[in-house]
Amino acid sequence: MHLFRPLFLLAVFQFLFGSKPLFSQQTFDDEAFKSKPKSERFSFLLQFPFSDLDSTGFEQTYRRLLNVAELEGDYRSQFALKFTRCYLAPKRVSQEEEFRLLDELEKIAAENELAIEAAVVFHYKTMASFYAQKTAFEPTYVKVLESYRLFEELGFEKFPPYPLDKMLYRLGKLMFDLEDYEPALKFLGVAERYIQPTEKGWRNYILVLNTIQSIYQHEKEYAKGIGYAQKILRFAQNFQTSDPEILKNCRTWQGISSIDIASMLTAQGKFAEGETFANRGYEFVK
Repeated sequence: MHLFRPLFLLAVFQFLFGSKPLFSQQTFDDEAFKSKPKSERFSFLLQFPFSDLDSTGFEQTYRRLLNVAELEGDYRSQFALKFTRCYLAPKRVSQEEEFRLLDELEKIAAENELAIEAAVVFHYKTMASFYAQKTAFEPTYVKVLESYRLFEELGFEKFPPYPLDKMLYRLGKLMFDLEDYEPALKFLGVAERYIQPTEKGWRNYILVLNTIQSIYQHEKEYAKGIGYAQKILRFAQNFQTSDPEILKNCRTWQGISSIDIASMLTAQGKFAEGETFANRGYEFVK
């Protein structure tokens, strides 16, 4: 997986810069983007590795692509770019900028009858308003259920390349924090179907599994809880990457999952087996 990433980046820059030198902003070829069908542009933009650019490179690329999209009235590319600026850019926007962009995205989706995009904006606006303390708990709870209903009604499979797994995780985690475990499991169960154990998606993969595990552990359904902890443990043991930070995190998660397994075994009176996992776990988290 890691070996293919440079090839993907090469293809991205060749798409944008043609046969000219790849990393010079001055050689950006607007015509390369203009010549692509709008449907192809949209998908490409949401998969473009903007996060791999520095802030200056992102800003220059974003502005030029947005200029093309606006001049041509390409509203789907405008949506993809503004969504990227809000949530996928290398530098997080301010809260004020986030709400301004969300209002613009909402307008684009409404004016062009983009049902999938409208549901995406509804989700992000719901979560942003709650965490910015702009919306009280009761209306937020209703909106969380409505957000899931929209995903389900429109078809989960239609949402990628938007980060459906992350959106579902956020819904499930909020319900988990509220100790409303039934809808939390429902949302996270769907997220589990879409999470990708890749170098880009490893963190969300673990978080989804760990939250499901925590619910089963809290409800004393230990067999299911241990099953999910073992999934995390196997993933952390076997994940292939050359990124030292990911390797460090995988080692930590080997420790956490082993200690969680030990706790659930001990709760069932399986002390010797629990002690083995506990000792192994504490070695990883030293």
